[in-house]
Amino acid sequence: MGRVMFYILFAIAKKFDCNIGNKEDWSMKVVENLPQQKNAIDCGVFTILFAKCLIERNGAILFTQTDIPYYRRKLFKFMINVYE
Repeated sequence: MGRVMFYILFAIAKKFDCNIGNKEDWSMKVVENLPQQKNAIDCGVFTILFAKCLIERNGAILFTQTDIPYYRRKLFKFMINVYE
């Protein structure tokens, strides 16, 4: 998994012309007891919410599958406002 993550981050850094540092300086954190999606359509919302929790809440996961419709609407409204 670490190698895949490195190549993805390297490709993103190259595209946006930014420095991601040395792979040896990185650390990986395995988070247990994450909420699991129950269908094949919520992966994007889950990914965005996981990233938001990691950035804003120091990794505290505060949502479940039942919250996804609410967050999907909230993300939709945010994207509409940003791109108007």
